[in-house]
Order: sequence, then C-alpha cells, then structure tokens
Amino acid sequence: MMKKFPAGNFRREDRPFQGPYVGDRRHNEGRTNHYGREGRLEEEQVMCDEETGSRESGLPEEIMVNPAYPDQLVTIGGSLTKGCKTLLKALLIKNLDIFAWEPADMTGVPRRIIEHNINANPSVEPVCQK
Repeated sequence: MMKKFPAGNFRREDRPFQGPYVGDRRHNEGRTNHYGREGRLEEEQVMCDEETGSRESGLPEEIMVNPAYPDQLVTIGGSLTKGCKTLLKALLIKNLDIFAWEPADMTGVPRRIIEHNINANPSVEPVCQK
C-alpha cells in the first residue's frame, strides 16, 4: 500500500547518492549539532582527535553524573582520549535534566511497558531445561 502526500516540485541532481550526510563529510567531522535551550539549532565544535590528548587505559570508567542519585553511574568507554572524556562528562552534567533518573521521569511511557512481566500460566508447573 502506498500513500501519497502533497509535496512541492523536486529537482533531480545528476550526482551519485552520498548517504544520509548533509554536505561534505570533511566539513562536518568533529561537529555536533544540537538544539539549545531556546530551541534553535546550535553547532558546537568538538576536538576529540588522537592529537588532542593521550589515550588512557582501555578500561571503561564509571562516573557519577547526578549527585541526587549517587548509586546510578554512567559508564564511559576506555578507548576515548582524556580530552574526549572531559568533554563528555561536561556534556552529560550540562544536560542532566534530559535523562530519566527514575520511572516517574519517563512521562508518556505507559506503566505496562516500564514494568517487567513474565507471561507464564500460574496453573502450569515449571519444567527444568537441560
């Protein structure tokens, strides 16, 4: 089944498809697009190359982002450079209000999806598998 939507005129360009990237990849490397507090699109330059810092051990690092929930830790990969880890920590702390720290923070998600439920018939006796 196909639905048709009204759309404007389209112009075909005679160049090969370059994927989902907008523009040349070389100009977009290291840039992160995000919406600021005012709702407009901002572009932030992030320097996370191998030249900017030395790599630490390959072990993941657990950090506390929200002091209100000290038992909930966020794991950062060990393959990142020190500079990337610092930028990532700052980004996570800056955007603290975005994350759902408890089920009540997940507005719009029905409780039946949040809760774990085993669909087993209580009248049937469980069988041990080998």
